[in-house]
Amino acid sequence: VPYFQSVFVPIMILAVLTMAVAPFVRWKTDNPTRLVEQINYLWFGILLFTLGLSFIFYQNWSVLLALFLSIWVIVHTLYLLWGRLRQGQKITSSFIGMVVAHIGIGVFLLGATVVSQYGVEKDIAIFKNKSIQLHDYQFQFKSVKKIQQENFTGFEASVFVFKNNKKVAELSPQKRQYSSGMPMTEADIEAGVFRDLYVSLGEDLNDGRWSFRIYYKPLVRFIWLGGLLIALGALLAAFDGRYRRRKQ
Repeated sequence: VPYFQSVFVPIMILAVLTMAVAPFVRWKTDNPTRLVEQINYLWFGILLFTLGLSFIFYQNWSVLLALFLSIWVIVHTLYLLWGRLRQGQKITSSFIGMVVAHIGIGVFLLGATVVSQYGVEKDIAIFKNKSIQLHDYQFQFKSVKKIQQENFTGFEASVFVFKNNKKVAELSPQKRQYSSGMPMTEADIEAGVFRDLYVSLGEDLNDGRWSFRIYYKPLVRFIWLGGLLIALGALLAAFDGRYRRRKQ
């Protein structure tokens, strides 16, 4: 992991910085002065906004950098789109694909960084009707019952999740033993736009307690959304009519 971060992260930073600016460059006929004059106020606005965010995320520079890069690529991409629309230029399928994919990269980058920096995973052993705190949420173990289906038997727990003393979810993770002899853990998920909560049922500890694994994953949906946008952008670009070969 340290080697991956030391090699991949600098390359990714350079790639994202270049990716946002490259579409503004006129192939073989441009000069740096024209480019800077065209989008220098964008850079000033992005840096000023990032400076404001630094007062919030000053304790985590990785998240601040991810916010800067996400804003950098998304703002440049939307500005490029707006400029073409304003000038009445033709908007091709490949151009729309590029816009969508670049936005997807910004969304993915933000989601992946926030999850890695602020995500929490905890293994616990808890009695019934007891609670444990994880981030801003209280997980209360209410009960456990035996379950049986055609191809497996097992246990299903009931876990209530509270935030600010208000119930936000009731999760039912399962521990299954299939007829083939294979054990399987079925985690339950409370999905949200800005965070997911996971609860996985472990073992009966035979002293009145059960083991659980609980997760708090902020912005994890942004990872999937970013990947979908990147794939959609590639698909839109592939359908551009200029790439189709005419039959002879």
